[in-house]
Order: sequence, then C-alpha cells, then structure tokens
Amino acid sequence: MKLQDKDNIINIIVIIFFLFLPYFIFKGNFHIGGDDSHLFYIYPQLWIENVSNSTWTSYSSLGLFSNQYYYNPLLYILSFLHIFFISSYVIQNIIFSTIFIGGFVFLKNFLYVIIPQSRRYIVEINLSGFVYIFSPILLITPLRAYLANIWLIPLIPLLAFLFSKYYKTNHFKYNTLIGIVSFFFALAFNAVPWLLGVILPLISGVLIGVFFLKKARAYNLLKKFFLSGLLIGLTQLFWLFPFFMSVMSSHNSVGSKVFNDEFENTFIKEVLATSANTTILDPLRNFFHIGLQENFKWSTLQLYSNWYLKIDFLNYIFPIIIFLGIILSYKNLKRVYLVFLFPFIVSLFLFTVKIGLLKDFFMILGNIPGFVMFRNFYDKFSIGYVFFFSIIICFSLIFLKNSLNRSGIYKLILIVIAFVVLYDSKPLIFGDVFNDNIRGTNSVGQNIIIPQEYLNFMDHVSKVVPHSSNIFDVPFGNSAFTIIVGESGHSVFSGKSPVKLFSGINDFSGKLSFDKETSKIIYKFIRERKYYKLRNLLSIYNINYVFETNNIPFEILNSHLYSEKILKKQDEIFRDNMYGDLIFSSINKNYNLYSLKKNESGNSQIINFPKNIYLYEDVIDQRIRESLMSLVNSENVFVREKLHGINKLKKIEKLTEDSEYEDHKRSSILIVDELNVGLLSFEESDKNMYISNVYDYIFDKKNSKVFQENISSDSLIEINQKIYNIKDVDYIPIDTESSKIKLYTKSLDNILESSFDIYKNWKKGDCNAHDGNREVFFNFDVEKNSLVLKSQNNHNACTYSNIDIEKNEIYSLVFDYETNNDRITVFIELSDGEFIKREEKVNQKGQFNLTFKNPIDDDIKLYLYSGESSDKSITEYFNVRLFKYNFLKEFDDTDIAIDNLHSRYIPGNSLSKRMKIISPVVNNVDEFSNSFENWKKGDCGAINLEKKVFFNNISNNEIELKSSDGHNACMHKSISIDKNYKYDLSFQYMNKDLDYIDIYIDYGKNNNPQKIRKSVQIGQWEDLSFEIYPPRDAEKMTIYFYSGKSQNSNYTRSVYKNIKLSYSLRGYYNNLLVENDGDISEIKPEVSFKKEANYQYRVFISSITRPELLNFVDSYHPKWNIFAIGTDGKKVGINAQHVEVNRYSNGWVINPKEICENNKNFCVKNEDGSYDMEMTIEFVPQRWFYLGLFISGITFMSLIGFLGYDFVRRRRVKRYGLQRGDVGGEKRFGGSGSRSRRCSTRGVRR
Repeated sequence: MKLQDKDNIINIIVIIFFLFLPYFIFKGNFHIGGDDSHLFYIYPQLWIENVSNSTWTSYSSLGLFSNQYYYNPLLYILSFLHIFFISSYVIQNIIFSTIFIGGFVFLKNFLYVIIPQSRRYIVEINLSGFVYIFSPILLITPLRAYLANIWLIPLIPLLAFLFSKYYKTNHFKYNTLIGIVSFFFALAFNAVPWLLGVILPLISGVLIGVFFLKKARAYNLLKKFFLSGLLIGLTQLFWLFPFFMSVMSSHNSVGSKVFNDEFENTFIKEVLATSANTTILDPLRNFFHIGLQENFKWSTLQLYSNWYLKIDFLNYIFPIIIFLGIILSYKNLKRVYLVFLFPFIVSLFLFTVKIGLLKDFFMILGNIPGFVMFRNFYDKFSIGYVFFFSIIICFSLIFLKNSLNRSGIYKLILIVIAFVVLYDSKPLIFGDVFNDNIRGTNSVGQNIIIPQEYLNFMDHVSKVVPHSSNIFDVPFGNSAFTIIVGESGHSVFSGKSPVKLFSGINDFSGKLSFDKETSKIIYKFIRERKYYKLRNLLSIYNINYVFETNNIPFEILNSHLYSEKILKKQDEIFRDNMYGDLIFSSINKNYNLYSLKKNESGNSQIINFPKNIYLYEDVIDQRIRESLMSLVNSENVFVREKLHGINKLKKIEKLTEDSEYEDHKRSSILIVDELNVGLLSFEESDKNMYISNVYDYIFDKKNSKVFQENISSDSLIEINQKIYNIKDVDYIPIDTESSKIKLYTKSLDNILESSFDIYKNWKKGDCNAHDGNREVFFNFDVEKNSLVLKSQNNHNACTYSNIDIEKNEIYSLVFDYETNNDRITVFIELSDGEFIKREEKVNQKGQFNLTFKNPIDDDIKLYLYSGESSDKSITEYFNVRLFKYNFLKEFDDTDIAIDNLHSRYIPGNSLSKRMKIISPVVNNVDEFSNSFENWKKGDCGAINLEKKVFFNNISNNEIELKSSDGHNACMHKSISIDKNYKYDLSFQYMNKDLDYIDIYIDYGKNNNPQKIRKSVQIGQWEDLSFEIYPPRDAEKMTIYFYSGKSQNSNYTRSVYKNIKLSYSLRGYYNNLLVENDGDISEIKPEVSFKKEANYQYRVFISSITRPELLNFVDSYHPKWNIFAIGTDGKKVGINAQHVEVNRYSNGWVINPKEICENNKNFCVKNEDGSYDMEMTIEFVPQRWFYLGLFISGITFMSLIGFLGYDFVRRRRVKRYGLQRGDVGGEKRFGGSGSRSRRCSTRGVRR
C-alpha cells in the first residue's frame, strides 16, 4: 500500500473516531455552563437577537461598552444548519469533533508543506499530530474551560498551512482563504491573549527566517506576512473597530480594564506567586505545571495523581528526543528547524517564566501597556507552546530517524512515544474533564438538557416584564452564575445567567453582575438586614422584579458559588421584606417571579423639600461643582449661622462606614426646615449627582448629658454593630434600625506578650512565599526593644500566633512602628477562615490602632508583616498591645437623638418632579472698580528710610508699580466682608522683569494671612483670576498688590489694570438640580421608555411644563445621545445637559420651552400649556460597528469574488490550456523553486 493511502486511512479513522466520540462522552446531554455559557452554540439565533448584535452589552451585568460581534459569523453558520433540521445536540458534537479533527489534519498538512520529502516521514508527522491534540496541557487549560480560545487549536495550524502554501506557491488564493477563514472564525481571533501567545514567539521565528534568507527571499517572506496580516485585520474590522474605540473613549469598557492601574498592580504579585511553582521540566514532558496545581489545589490535580503521574517517567522521552534533535539536526533541515526552535524556546519561557534571569525580563515587560493580560501566563501561552512543542517533536524524530537509520532503537522510541500519547489520551477519550462534577460537589454533574419548565418560564418572563426593567436573582451568589437543574436532577447548568438570552431582559444574578463597590454594599445590606436601603439601592439600577429559584441542590448551595453567611440571610425575613406580589410561577413551582417590594416613600421623588429652605452656613461645602447646581427662588432660601447638634456634618459623612459611596469624595449641602432635613450630595467629578444615604439620628457627644459622667478618652460606643471611638468624633450617625447604644471602657491589661517574647515564640514565615528560597529576615533590637521584620525581592516577612479571646467582645490592637513602606497591613484570621484586614497609608513612624469585635467562639490568629518591595522592606514594631473593652452601660437611641434626616435616590427611568433651575446672584465690590487714587501705597519691602518705590497712574483703571535696589512697591485696599460669601478677584497683569506674581491677603490679627504666588510670562499681558474663601470669623479683608523685587536688576516693574472683585453666596455655583414642593395641583409629567435594541430606546414624555431631570437607567457613558426625529425623518439634536446620576446612570435636563420653542415638529403643545415629547436615546458608537462591517464586508465579498474568478480561470486552464501567464509551480520552502512549464497558447479542441 502506498504511503499516501496509509496516511489517508489514518485521517479517515481519526475523523470517524472523533465524530462519534462526543456521543460517547456527553451521552445525549449538552456541555454548557461557565463564563461564556456555551449557549450560543445551542441557541445561535437567540444569541444574535438578544446578545451579540449591539455595541452596548448587558448580559447579567451592568451595561458595558463591549461588543460581541465576533460571534456573529459562526452563529449565522449554525443558524443556517438549524434550517436543515440539524439538532442542537448534533451541532454541539460536530463542533467538539471539529476542534480535534481540524487540529490533527491541519497540523499534519502544515508539516507536509514545510518538511522536504515529507512523505518519507508519515509516521513522525502523524505522531506529532496526536501529540498536539492529546496534549494534557490543552486538556487542563483551554479544553477544560471550553472558552472561545478552543477554536485556536485547529485555526493556528490551518492558518500556518495556508500561509506556507501561499509562500511556496505564490498562489494568492491561499491568502484569500486565510482572509475567509479568519472572517468566519472571528470568535477565535477575539481570544486575543491566547492568539498573541502564538504570535509573540512566532515573531522570533520570522526574524530568524529573515536572517537566514537572501535579501529577495526575506523581502518576499515579510511582504507575504504583511499581506496576510492585512487581510486578517480587514476581515476583523467589524468587531475590532468598535473594540479599539471603546478602549480609547471610556473607562467603562472591557478592553480598557486591561490597561487600568488596578489591573497592572496585580501583575507582578500574581506572576511571582504562580511562577514560583512552575518548572520547565513539566511542559518539556508535555505536562501542565504540577507544582502550580498542588500549590493552588486545583481539582485537576486528582486527575494527574490518579493517571498521568503513574507512568510519568515515560514522558521524559520528550525532553530526551528534543535534546537529541538539537544535537543531530540534519543539515538540509537546519534552517527550517531553527525557524521553529526559537519560537519553541520563547514559548517555553513565556509558559513557565522560569528561564534564569529572563524572569526579571518578564516583569519588565509588565510595564508595556496591555502586557498585563499575560499575568496568568500558564494559561495564555499554553496553546502556542503545545503547537511549537509538537512541531519540534516532529523535527527531532526526523533527525533521529536519519541518524539511527531505522535501527531497532529508533523503532523502540516510536513505540514508547506512541504508547505515551495513547496513555495520555485516556482522560480526553473517556471525558474525565468534561464529565467532572461541579467544583466543590461530589455528585452534581455539569452536562444537562435545559428543562422545558425553565424555557417556558423564560418565555412568559419575556412577555410580562418590560424590556427596559431589570431582574434581581435569588439566591444571590458570589459570581454572575445561575443554577438550572437539568431534567435528570443529577446535573446542573452552572454558568453566566441566560435570562437575557431567553427573555431579552437583563438580570443581576450575583456579586460579579455589579461593580466591586456596589456588590460589597449589597452584601452588607443583606448581611445586616438593611432592606429599606437595599430596595433603595436596587431601584437605582431599575430593578423592579425578583426571580426566585427553589430547586438548587444542597451541594451547590454549600459550594464556592455562594457565601454561607449571605445565603443564611436570604431567608423568610428577607423574602417578606424584598418580595412584592407574586407575578407568576412555573408549572412545578421551581421558578417564581415577584415584583420588588417598594419603599413606602416610593421612588418617584428626589427629595421632599419644604417650601422654605434654610441653608446653615457651617455645613455648606464650598466644593460643590458648577453645572450641577441651582436653587429654588431666593425669597424661599434663608441662611442661618449654625444648626444645633449637626454643625460638623462633613466630618460625620467622612466617618460613615455605612455609606453606599464611602470610597468616593463628595460634597454636600444640607437643606432643613422645622420638620425635615435633607442632604444632597455630589461626587468630585463635575458630572455626577446622586442622593446620599443619610442617617436618621445623630449622637451629639457634647450636648448629650446621658454620657457625660462615663466618657473618657478611651471609651467606645457600639451602635448597630458599628464601633466608634469617643475621642475621635463629636457627632456619630445612628441608624434608624438600631434601638440600643452600648458604652465600653478600656481594660488596662495587655493580653499579648512582650516584644521579645513575640520575637521568640511567635511563628515566622514568608507570607508571599514564592519558592523554597525565602528572602525574609527576623530580628530583635535590644536597645530599641523592637521587633524587626525585613524582606526583599517582593517577599513578605510575617510573624503570627494564635490568641485566645472571648466571643462577641471588643478588642483593640495598638502598636508603634517605624517603616520604609507607605502602608501598614494587619490581618486577623478568625476560626471560620474569614479575615479582618486593616491596611492604612502611613508615614515613616507613628501609632497604629485597630478596634474589632470577635463574632465567633474561638481563638484568632494575628499576623504582623514587614511589607513587600522589589528592593528591601523593613518594619519595626514597638509595644505591641492587645486590650479588651469591658461593657459598661446601654442606652436607647431616642435618649440622645436630636435631629431626623431623610434622603431618597433619584428614581430610575423617570422624571424628577417640579424642579426649578435658578442661579445665585453675583455682586461686584464697587470699591475695587474706582480710581486707584484712594488706594494706600508704600514700600512693603522697606530696607531703610530711603524708599526707592514709584507709582504711575496710567489711567483710572491701570497703574504701574516700580521699585529698585531690592525694594518692593505695593498698594492695598481693605473692605468689610461677609462670611457667607466667597470672593472672586480678577485683573490683567504684566511684569516686565519677573516671571511670577505675588498676592497677599490679610484677614486680621486673629487669622493667618494668605499668600498666593503664580507663574507668569515676562513682558506679556495675562488675564488672572483667584477664588478667595475668607475664614468664617473674619470681618475684614486687605488685598496687597506688589511690583515684585529683584536684587539683580536696577528696576522691577509691574502693571495692573481692570482690577475687579465680586462675591456670591459661598458653597454653590450654577445649575444645582433640586426639587421644590410647589403647588400640589401642578400638572405632573409622565415618562415611559420603549426598548428598540440594546443600544436604542424611545422615550415618551407627556404633560411636561418646566425643566425636569430625565433619568435613563443604564450605565453612564458620555456617548449615550438624546435626539428627536423630525417630520422629515431626519435626526434633530436636543440641547439637554447630560449628567451622571446616582454614580451610575444617565441623566438629561429636559427644558421643554427651550427644546420645543424652535422644534415644534416633534413637540406637541397641549391646551394647558404643557408639552408632549417623543425622543430617542441612542448609543452612538453603534455606528462604528457599521463602518467596520462595511470594510470587512467589502473585503470578504472581494475575497469570495477572487476565489470564484480563480476557480473559473483554473477550470478553463485545465480544459483548454493557458491563455496568458502560467499557473505557477511549487518551490521548496525557503528555496527559489523551479520555473513552471508554460502551456501552449493554443487551446485543445474537442
């Protein structure tokens, strides 16, 4: 039998085997779940409709600027297959088979092209193909996760084969096929990190090839490489263009997160932690990193222990033959071999980060923007490494065959490799990974058929729930996963919640559905049963429904997918407080849909402002930003000096641990009348407004007689499980749901040992242990009586010990320190594995204090650290003490509560009611606008009695100040001031000799003067302005203007003109959006939304009479745009200010008179003077997709056209002979090739 026939038989056997293998593995179930759910393979048409056809994505998450168009080419193919009644199960199995068949066949074909006389090496090439597809490395990383990167397994060798054919034959059709294949498998190209995991090592091979080739051939290689890359890029523009625009235009995108600081800060730590457990020997044996699996306790470790490692000594055959191949490299193949040897070495390094000093080089690469995507290098470089590994194995076998000349030793080597490959294939063939149980369970599988009960329920949800609303899933878990129990009851779908896929409505299924800060707050509210606040918070995200699942297996509920503490709190009390009316249930009651219970106050208002508003000057914050503020009519606004009991509201807000936005700087204004108090808050960003969560009571330490006799500087009070130190605060927020206040006093007994005993008795170690060679040091300084912890090279010396303390008691850890770090970190580990962590930015020396409560009946483990640094980190601990606080007394909060505060969020998808926008008045100080004749003048730098200063009144509003010999001419003006105002100073200025200006402001003997220096250009007029906020107790202000002085010139001259001073009510500027009660008979506007697509909504507003804040609940992005459609069908821009509301959503100030006055074609004026309006909200970057699609579409159709033309031409050549040119002959890889024989120009007649 011919060798070619044998090879074809092997191909047929492999194809048949893998076509039937998934039926054996999955046994009629679907392999779905995980981060991307894999449901797009099963429901391609639904995925196109509800998920992947928009630049704006919300799939069980907040809205993101993250397109998923790369799914579409493959999805349209799958949808086409469904037309021919091919079942989803068959399609799933075809996809599974294609991965392995394509990987095997295309790698072989690639090797046949690049290896001269390749038909002599059929056995070696086939063995390499099996090494590739049965590699345990691929099984552990891409195949186990089964993400889109699995398509790179066949795609990489396919593209390599087509490019090698293109290079050898000069036939452009192969480059055309590269473009077409790339277009259809854009899904694989979206797996950018894994793709780069191949390209980065390959670049080294291309450079080696260019080095060995002659100039003309090297140019030819680079040219073809560029043309292929260009075609691939053009075919991917339909998703690449929106992707790059999202990275450049907003922080709120998936791609841009690869470049943010928080992501980069974890790079070195994660690389060091994981590379410490890797070795180059494991991948050289075709094994995934065993040390990494052991250290992080991966579930796959059991597979290695029970199977791979039983005969792991045989896998040493791979590094042995690679080493022999390098030594025996055959001369004629040496250049081609080196082209792939260098990428193999590079990929081995990148896959392990373990080759000598190059480890530090990898860390340096982390400074390159985007390189942080490779922080989990062991995954991203896995496919590329196995690809190059298989090629090197093939070349090494060929060198051995040529050297050993078919001896018995060589046959033994082939037998051993064949046996090892067959042995390693068992976990794949028997589906050990694909049929594994859900992590953390013993009997719950992950291959299911989604029950019809769930599908019917989702169909009903899509018809009942408005598509502009969102759903909250219960139980609420640790991820964005949902659990769907299969029809058998023994397996579940555990993956990204598919509610959006099946219903078109977004849901929030767990912590990862929200941003990190919001999810933390939600957990806090659930844990502390703050249901009123939780409902308020959910209303911000337009969550109006609750989706309850009742049949989740107990094993799943106890797994890593759910927090035990949070799950326990989602009980009957939770349901009573969160569930409204039951909308409907599934047929077996496994799934229920409820309305979200509304707060009694409702969500229809920003805040109930009284008709008369009192602004207390000592709680008004001057930083409230422009363009977000306005006040009701000034005759209803009164400024008072002091609000009794809460005159330090700003400080209270800073100390509030329960604030929804505690990590964000914000400004506030307090609005009060005799009955109600409201707090309106603004973030530092000038386009973010929200209503802060405010407390119902304030504990006033100074004014409360209850505590006077018991208060000391070390006293603590506990309010609703929050602990406050009396000496640090004057006013403490008290929650409405608390009813008792507890007072504690400090014990004088130190529970801990002395510093020397801590050094001697506590355990010591490297808490960032990277490997066995730990670079940590411990010492005790006798003179200082201090415990010294040192570390270097990003290690972290720590000392720790178990300490017995009592349950539910309060303790305080105190120590003094000296450190070269910028922060101190303390960990307290509770017996249930939970941690109390306190990390503070510190100076080089100081005192650290941590107060905590032990919630469980057991001991704790206390950790002290050196800190970590790439160079050296040292922390000294002095007088480490642990004190217990003893309970003294308990009070009711009503005994000390003095004021009642209320707040509400701005409602979602609605209009704020009865809002007025009026700006405060700006007044000029007339004294500064008059002539300079009345200003006082003199020598403010008088050196002696002989004053050398000069003044020249150029005009009424312009004056020159001149001095010489180090003197300083100055003039000044004094005015009376009002502490309720801020002042704005402006003038034009030119200094003919100095490059700076000094302004000096004196507020009287009881206040420190203020000096302002600003750089200027010498000899040029400049417009200067300064904001002045006088001290609260200042009654007079004197402003000094100078000539300046210089010791190095004869004269110093400054010219001032148009000096102006104005004042306005301090604390706020223009455009503050607030409500006013107004007349209760006033017409109330109504608003409704209609969702047309993920990126487009229609808005209908009726009966609007005055400016209103339209709040559109989807994640804020500046590219959301509002416009109207005129009667001519054209878009009409709307002049409406776009702001961020509630630190989350989009708001527009809709002024009907301003908008409708000149645009009556989309506004209807009613008889009562109100307006009806219809507008459209659109995510503008959606248009970028159409541009990219146009370019990719033109490219794709051109490629198809060229293939059609090429087919017709070649068919004609085959039938009649060539008319012009030739077909082109093949040449050796890297060689010049032979000229093709030209055919006769005369056709052959039939």
